[in-house]
Amino acid sequence: MKKISLLLSFCYISLFLSAQNQDCITAQHLLTKDSIFVNANLGNGNVVDDYNTMCSEGTFSLEWSSSWYYFDVYQSGTMTFVATPNLPNEDLDFFLFKAVDSTNCDGLESYICNTSSCITNGGQTGMSSSDNDTYEDPNCNEGENAFSKEGNFEVGTRYYLLVNNFSNGGGYSISFCGTALFSEEDVMCSETSNTTEISEDQFTISPNPSHGEFFIEEFQKIQEIEVVNIHGMVLQKITPVGPSIEINHAAGIYYLKMALKDGKTAIKSVLIF
Repeated sequence: MKKISLLLSFCYISLFLSAQNQDCITAQHLLTKDSIFVNANLGNGNVVDDYNTMCSEGTFSLEWSSSWYYFDVYQSGTMTFVATPNLPNEDLDFFLFKAVDSTNCDGLESYICNTSSCITNGGQTGMSSSDNDTYEDPNCNEGENAFSKEGNFEVGTRYYLLVNNFSNGGGYSISFCGTALFSEEDVMCSETSNTTEISEDQFTISPNPSHGEFFIEEFQKIQEIEVVNIHGMVLQKITPVGPSIEINHAAGIYYLKMALKDGKTAIKSVLIF
């Protein structure tokens, strides 16, 4: 009974963390380009957000296991990002909008988007400095790679980012970069690569939930583990990696970002109670 209760608690926390920004009006405010980690994003929120875009008009609902974010531009510049599903080959889509009125979500203007059904490099999508297309529609046409061009962002303007998991609502991570600043605390960065190769290996981590000690099968494949909180902050680095690891932090959800010896990356979520 206790195991069932803990599992239900884990599911509840995961859904709460994802559901709170599933509508434009409850979008999560990004103050810096720090990475985002999402455990799950099941459902489409409580509001039917419907805007015309280059990627979705006349094809399918704009929201599909939706997560909304917004940022205000403190300093003009460019921005790129890479969205990576936690499970390889899930289909992520994104829509980037420019706000007409910075005080609400009325009449958002489509700016850059990508709903390509091409599944490349572990299901990644995003905006890259090496791409030139403003959008890719839901087909998988020749030359499409699920990435669109980088954006140029104007100071004093608000932008909204909608990320969908078209497959089944599984989680994902987002890494941002560029010269545009979201606030005075933000910093510029240079894009070094538009992709990170994601491993298809599904590592077994148990028990999960636990009090902080976790056992990892096939730990021999892992070079280093970063323990990341739900805000994208790296709290702990573990190297070398053995069959068990200790995470000495408060109760909550954490992500294990595992750098593998073959150069790929794997991400798993764990719960400490």
